[in-house]
Formats: sequence, C-alpha cells, structure tokens
Amino acid sequence: ELDGQHKPFWYEQAELTTYPHLMENASCDVAIVGGGITGLTAALSLCQAGRNVILIDLNRIGRGTTGHSTGHLDNHYDIQLSNLVDHIGPESARTFMHAKRQAIAQIEQWDRHYRLECGFRRIPGYYYTERDEEIGIVENEIRAARELELNPSSLNSVPLPFETRRAMRLPEQARFSPLAYVLALSRFIFLLGGRIHEHTRMEEFEDQDG
Repeated sequence: ELDGQHKPFWYEQAELTTYPHLMENASCDVAIVGGGITGLTAALSLCQAGRNVILIDLNRIGRGTTGHSTGHLDNHYDIQLSNLVDHIGPESARTFMHAKRQAIAQIEQWDRHYRLECGFRRIPGYYYTERDEEIGIVENEIRAARELELNPSSLNSVPLPFETRRAMRLPEQARFSPLAYVLALSRFIFLLGGRIHEHTRMEEFEDQDG
C-alpha cells in the first residue's frame, strides 16, 4: 500500500478507502485519472457544477504523492522568489503567487463549508538562514516578496531552538492533514453523485476532434 520506504504520519490518522474496482463499461461527462489532491479538487468542482464525473486511481485515494506530502500550504516559491521574478517578470510572478494564495483559500473555504476536519490552520511561514554569508540571499527574497505583494516581515530570529542570522516571515500561510483532506473530498464527491473507482488502471485514451 505504500509508495515509499517510510510510512507518513497521516496514515496513522485515516482509515483505508474501499471504493470498488471499475468492472464494466461506463460513460460520463468527465473522466479524471488520479485520486490525489489535484484530481479530487477537479472532481468536486465539476460535481458542484452538475457534471457527471468518474475518477479512477491505480491505488487508493490519497496514497501517492498527496499522502506522502508535508502538509505545508505556502505561497513561497521553492526555487526562490527572486529567481521567479528574474525568470518570468514581476507581473507574471504576481499572477503565479496569486494562484497559490487562491489555492490555499480554496482549501480553507471547503474545510469550513463541508466541515472536513482536516486540521486546517492559518500560520505564518519563515524563510531563514543560519549563516552570515547567506544573509544577502534572504534580503533578496524579502525584496522580491515585497514586489510580489506578499507582505513579508524582516527578522533576525525565528521561533526555533537554534540561532538564525536573518529571516523573512510570511503571514497567512497554512497547514493541514493532506490525507484527511482528500479522503473527506472523496466522500462529498460520492454524495454529489460522482463515481470513484480504486485499483483501476488507465491504459489508453483516444484524442477525438482535438
């Protein structure tokens, strides 16, 4: 049942799903391959819009990348905000970061509306260094974050049990249990008429009329 060598913390808090294997021909408006956070978000959105949706997953819901993720929800950029601005320009970078903020807001909205009990909580995020020679990197990130309207704060220390030299604090980040979240989404997809089939492989598809 596990993709990797180590068992994620989330697995201790969630029961296995038991959606059936797809055994017969089926038709729908939209077929979605993959029962991670991306596929389930698309499926629930489409079910809310009244579409007939079938979602299939090779394993079980949330047991791939989503179930092995950290549970951090942040609108920072893994390869540094300053690199993002240099690569695509400030306007496109602001659009990208806005999309990340909207993604967190979507999770928060569904958590409140459906009472998902996934441990969603708004918390600050920190980007920091312990080395004097990397202070300039953090300062560049602070300038880029201000340019992208992320409301950063410049700090010399963060709430960690060791000394830091410079840090950036980003408000309105979040954390949650990703596995609890997607398992809850799957239940509401089912209640809204969507079909979910686990242990079902997508082997081929045909492109018709583009």
